[in-house]
Amino acid sequence: MSSDWPGLTEYQHPLEQEDGSIREILVNEFKCAKEAALGRRMPTQAGIRMGNEKFIFVKNEPDTQSSYLTRQGGGGAVIANLKTGIVIGIWHKDQMMSKGGGQNQFDCAMSVEKMGNFLRELNY
Repeated sequence: MSSDWPGLTEYQHPLEQEDGSIREILVNEFKCAKEAALGRRMPTQAGIRMGNEKFIFVKNEPDTQSSYLTRQGGGGAVIANLKTGIVIGIWHKDQMMSKGGGQNQFDCAMSVEKMGNFLRELNY
């Protein structure tokens, strides 16, 4: 886990309405991630939010029980659904991997899928 990752939290998020007014809605980021892992594109009225950032649903892969997300500014996330939890991998296009090379969706997906499969084998 990155030392600057704020984790998944719950907070009030200002959401602009059609008339221009602002309405505060409760965002539970764990619920957002869990619902996205199940393939739901809009788990809250504010969409998918993790680490106080907005993510956009790209696709769900039922075979690997994973969902792929992107975010403004580059990067994204891959979330694997487990029986008792989720595995989240977040990548930034402008950051390097520990083994060298830029972070990317493919390596993130491979790591999340590998960890997800390992934990499923342990009945999680």
